[in-house]
Amino acid sequence: RWRTVLVGGLNKGGQGVYAIDVTNPTSVSAASVLWEFTDANDADLGFTYSQPTIVKLRDGKWYAVFGNGYNSRLADTNPSTTGSAVLFIVNLATGVARKIDTGEGFNQRGEPTVPADASITYDNGLATPALIDTNGDRVVEYAYAGDLYGNMWKFDLSSTDPTNWAVAFGGQPLFKARNDAGQLQPITARPEVTRGPGGAGFMVLFGTGKYLEPDDKLLVPEIRQSFYGIIDRNNTPVTYATTALRSTVLNKQTILRELFVTKQAPDGTPVESEIRITSDNPLGANQGWYMDLVSPNGYEGERQVTDAVVRDKRVIFTTLTPDSDSCGFGGTSWLMELDLMDGSRLEVSPFDLNRDGQFDTEDANIMNLGNGDLPIPPGGIRRRIEGILPRPAIGTGSFGAEGRPVQYKFMPGSSGNIVVITENPGEGSTGRQSWRQIR
Repeated sequence: RWRTVLVGGLNKGGQGVYAIDVTNPTSVSAASVLWEFTDANDADLGFTYSQPTIVKLRDGKWYAVFGNGYNSRLADTNPSTTGSAVLFIVNLATGVARKIDTGEGFNQRGEPTVPADASITYDNGLATPALIDTNGDRVVEYAYAGDLYGNMWKFDLSSTDPTNWAVAFGGQPLFKARNDAGQLQPITARPEVTRGPGGAGFMVLFGTGKYLEPDDKLLVPEIRQSFYGIIDRNNTPVTYATTALRSTVLNKQTILRELFVTKQAPDGTPVESEIRITSDNPLGANQGWYMDLVSPNGYEGERQVTDAVVRDKRVIFTTLTPDSDSCGFGGTSWLMELDLMDGSRLEVSPFDLNRDGQFDTEDANIMNLGNGDLPIPPGGIRRRIEGILPRPAIGTGSFGAEGRPVQYKFMPGSSGNIVVITENPGEGSTGRQSWRQIR
């Protein structure tokens, strides 16, 4: 029978994922528990930070799919022997699990030292996967997920035979994130996946950094984090030599300036904003793009640990800059909006800096970036008083008596306040969206 099932994890609270039949929510009891999957079932299950997703796969059955989470080698009754990054696929009806081991764990890396990177002193673990239906038939064929060692993995689930489900590319990651100092960059958020340039392949968008332990608030050692857009074209991984820079295969975008600007609202009230100006380098023949999350004022420990959003040809994400002040809100966040295909700044400001409901040169800033004084739209905006901001909820609406179309970003901050930012709805928000021709 068709059922409604709730699947959840324990996050920092433990090593377990459970499934409950909630078809009739008024009569849920102990008998409604379908299964519980813990590290007693498989020692490679860590603390279950990875959010499960319920999907139908090519064998015609329904599954809960999730990463194994973190600290699987914890010295409990069932410690992992490898500390590997693992994808679990649990049959929703029976609780029977299949496991795809990436082979990338604390004792599995096959590199000269264990771990090879001095900044990596912890076990590996897989974050929340993005499940991809490539042809719109509501059946998943692929999964993408990142791990703590900077690998972005692609899992091939396209076979009707579950025994053929495996890591794509013969066991290689799609991409290994390293900064220009050669340090591995951990991936702890779910990637956002959309069609690639010209509709070919996929663009996989994700940031790096972690914010899980007390030491993650420290500025020493300096580990620069980034945001990436990696093209999965023709099922080919994006690789480069460990002695080379990412810019040999990826388009580099840069945070050029950060500044406070003051605009005048229609009622004459001054409106001050803290904004970022970013570069607009073309993609060219590169296999993706990246932007280091480093302020022009110097390293501040900024990282990206929330899920990104793709909307209106943009990638939208928040970053986190930790605050070591124990009486503060934990840090501050930038809200970034960039062209999803190449990471460049947008042609028109995404932010309504003067609060008139329009998005024009009044929301840009005249500055010289080496090619004369031009109105440059911002690529990011920071609100300090709300603290750390999560992935924004997005709503559409109208502004003023004229009913100008706008978009609103709603974000509850760690301060307890909710920030609402009025933004450009994008070119695809009005007018005819699609049509069907009948002959």
